[in-house]
Amino acid sequence: MKEELIILRASIDDVNLISDMKTRAYRDEKERFKPSEDKIPKWFYDEWYIDITENLRLINEYYVYLLTVNNMKIGTFWLHDIDEETIELEDFCILPEFQGRGYGYQALMQMEELYQSKSRWILGTPFYSLKNQYLYEKAGYCKVGTASNETVYLYEKSNSTCVKNSIYLTRRYFHDIVTKNKKEYFYEYE
Repeated sequence: MKEELIILRASIDDVNLISDMKTRAYRDEKERFKPSEDKIPKWFYDEWYIDITENLRLINEYYVYLLTVNNMKIGTFWLHDIDEETIELEDFCILPEFQGRGYGYQALMQMEELYQSKSRWILGTPFYSLKNQYLYEKAGYCKVGTASNETVYLYEKSNSTCVKNSIYLTRRYFHDIVTKNKKEYFYEYE
């Protein structure tokens, strides 16, 4: 039987714990999924310790949450409003020993339930974070671009984004096939 994941609002008392969780999760990811030498961004070598002052600021200014299982705190994330319809997910991480158990997917679904009024969700993840990319795509997010010299993949989930992107990618795919075969029957649908 799978343990129930519960999302709780973080408080000032959690600031040290959040710093530790982020540091452990990011350090683990950095060590396990290191990109090839020719693709390592400058920021990759920086120390990945999230300072307490920054976490205090986040707790005071944004929606910071903890992920818990059996009263054990296993992860964290924070959200901020972009506009009336859009919310951005930041610093979503789960401690390494709790990864791969479905908690990330459960957390994403619960977040969306908590903020049902938001019709558009956005986030970014490092290009080498294949597990994150898989999770976001499984949860219905679509890759919509890159940032920081293509070292961060940008994802979005909304009512129409994935459908539009799928149509575009399908068109692009068939256009490339048709062009290679030197045939002239590619149609553009609106």
